[in-house]
Amino acid sequence: GDDYEGLLSDLGKDMINFIYSKLFDPDFDQNKPEGMLDQIIYRTDLIQEARQFLKSTTYNGLEILIDETINSEVLTFLQDKFNKGEKWTKLEKIIADVASFYMGVRDNLPTDDERAESIKKKFNENKQSYSTLEFIKDLMDELQRQPEVLAKIIPSRLYHFTQSDLSQFWKGKKAFLTSALYRKRHLNPNFEFSEINMNFLKTKSKERFEAKSLGLLEIIRQYNERELDVFEFADKFKNELGRISSQIKVTNNELSAYFGMYDGYISEVISKIENSDDANFDPTFKFSREVLRSLVGNLEVDKYSFRNILEIVKKYNSLNPDLKDYSKQQYTITNPHFFSDVIKNNDASYWFGFFSADGWVSQEEHRIGIELNRKDVKELKKFADLIGFDESRISPRTKFVNYRGEIRVYDSDFIAFVCRPMAQALKKEGIYGSKYERKSVPNFVEQAVDLAKEEAERVGIHWSETEYGRVAHAWLLGFYDGDGSYRGGYSAVIYSSSQDLLHNIKDLFEIENDVNTKVNPGDLEICFNTWQVSKGFWSLTLGPDVFRRILKSYTGSMQRKRPKINYEFGDFPFRLSEYYDPALIEELISQGIKVDETKLMAIVQNRESRIVWLEMGTERRGLTHILLGHSEGDKSFRKIFGISGDPQVIGNFIFNAIKKYPIHLTYPSRYPGSKFYVYQIRRKGDINYIHVLVDEEGSIVTAFPSMYEN
Repeated sequence: GDDYEGLLSDLGKDMINFIYSKLFDPDFDQNKPEGMLDQIIYRTDLIQEARQFLKSTTYNGLEILIDETINSEVLTFLQDKFNKGEKWTKLEKIIADVASFYMGVRDNLPTDDERAESIKKKFNENKQSYSTLEFIKDLMDELQRQPEVLAKIIPSRLYHFTQSDLSQFWKGKKAFLTSALYRKRHLNPNFEFSEINMNFLKTKSKERFEAKSLGLLEIIRQYNERELDVFEFADKFKNELGRISSQIKVTNNELSAYFGMYDGYISEVISKIENSDDANFDPTFKFSREVLRSLVGNLEVDKYSFRNILEIVKKYNSLNPDLKDYSKQQYTITNPHFFSDVIKNNDASYWFGFFSADGWVSQEEHRIGIELNRKDVKELKKFADLIGFDESRISPRTKFVNYRGEIRVYDSDFIAFVCRPMAQALKKEGIYGSKYERKSVPNFVEQAVDLAKEEAERVGIHWSETEYGRVAHAWLLGFYDGDGSYRGGYSAVIYSSSQDLLHNIKDLFEIENDVNTKVNPGDLEICFNTWQVSKGFWSLTLGPDVFRRILKSYTGSMQRKRPKINYEFGDFPFRLSEYYDPALIEELISQGIKVDETKLMAIVQNRESRIVWLEMGTERRGLTHILLGHSEGDKSFRKIFGISGDPQVIGNFIFNAIKKYPIHLTYPSRYPGSKFYVYQIRRKGDINYIHVLVDEEGSIVTAFPSMYEN
């Protein structure tokens, strides 16, 4: 009755086979038990009892296991022995435990009640206890056994394998390779590794790595045949050795990457659990199920190599039933009704469109999430600000994807939270589950289109120019930003796995182009590295008119997938009729100054009687430059003066200052002959400025606002 007796893990047939092999292994050392099982098995008295027992059960051809369960004849033997009042041996108790508690064969198999309850209690305690630190250690240990896969996914880890490591492997001396390379570089340019050393390295590589040594042997061959010089050989061999050996230790940052998290994440978790001085000290910390899903997703790039790790994750999940569904679950948002009246809110309509493409809402819970490419994180921050979600809670995520045999890394950021009112509002309008389940546009979009057309008919404008029309087009703009691609000029395409959804969009927004089939339902297609039966995939080209309309509908959209020049708000060139004097063009021509009237947008005399004008320009000067730099953002006309980013609004605002406000000051620029004119503008009680840079001929190079304190 020692503490270990009967405490076998639930491995069934494999465990019994293990016992068999140990009992009759002539080479085992019973004085050096390696673990708990050995402490049970490697004892002289137990061995004698085991052999006696097996002799009695195998004499008539009995086997302990049949079809992965305890042989009923063996159980009968134990039952009979008990009925005769004979005491079970220790090994017989072990087999009874395996039958009763771990394999569920025969619950009424007689055992000592107190001992049975003790074993059950210890087993259950052991089974239901799996801490986060144990989980991390098991992950690190198992990853350490997969050096080749690690090197493929994180190539930079090979930098950790040094010349000293190669020297230690080759000659057992850390300085061997360094000395050889120094000799080659500084003392003897004809130096080469000796044949004896190369043969020794070849033999050691074969013995150590067997089949995995093929790459090493090929590099040795290349060196021996002088296809590589000494330095090339040392570098290639070092990297290959690092790739196949387990000598490079898995780091916390590498494990963080597998979790899809930032550098330092695992170190923070360990500190949070172990360090009582940590501001976030929590010795009972558990990973959320969302974090585990991210880990599993990255491990599935090579399911076979990582099969044991995936089992470890399952174990952590099952033995910790109280895991939170996502990290920081206790937090909420401050604007839960953001989508509640979406038909009257362009911001909400645009982000509803984005959600239609890239968001999700759980069916049962009220969990909401959206994930965007890392390069679009500023857009995610805009959304966070709109719903009152703390930006610091935006979570980075790294995904490893096996794309046709090549491991690719995708960096993204995501927001996830639980909010009943918002989830209900989204579901009410038709967003639920994943985007693959959505077959039609949201309800409010159809309502907005109907209301917009009624209003447009009354006032005689196109329905896209009404408030409701802009709301509907803002939704389509969000959908395009999430699931569309830009083709240049005014050409844009949206995609969906729902043909019905694209037909619905085509009809509502009066798109002339047809819905095109990209992949037929039932076709085999390769999805990353796996052949799958497709549910179908379709595309719809918006057409230039619809593309212009959606770009005009909402000024706060993301700027990627756009024409280089800000076409969102209208066609170039246009003229600011209030500030366009054709007579001044003639005067410029008489002065020998060339002006392209087709690109001229405004021309006036300032309060110094100097002729100044504005052209469409380029990304480096003119209205295009002004719009790209100052229509949006912290130092924009919108931020400082509260005006929209519309080119005509900005243009009129600049020329209104030039014509109607006194020059506050001037100062030279770095361009010869050019200077800045600064106009002081008092607006709604605030004093701010517009700086206008004019070149020596009078052409406006740029204009930008500044606040009073600057």
